[in-house]
Amino acid sequence: MKVKDSTVNIEALHPKMKDRLTDIETIYTSFHTELVITSGKDGVHSQHSLHYEGKAVDLRTWNILDSVIQALKTKLGPEYDVILEKDHIHVEWDPEG
Repeated sequence: MKVKDSTVNIEALHPKMKDRLTDIETIYTSFHTELVITSGKDGVHSQHSLHYEGKAVDLRTWNILDSVIQALKTKLGPEYDVILEKDHIHVEWDPEG
């Protein structure tokens, strides 16, 4: 697992998000793809984004298959949203939906 660059903050993630990074990395590895986190508790996002609470990460989508997204949804379960955006996968811990 690596981060895009030094601006990416995964140290300040909420424990419920940070604890799942290993699961996310395992899925990427099983598909022979390197996990690159492009945003954590950093960057500019929509006003009510869970990034600001440390409850979301963005993942690089280079060489990502639909099966990776499905595997993430299955492994992380219903408390986590996995959303394919235009240029990244957004994963957030949102137990209240």
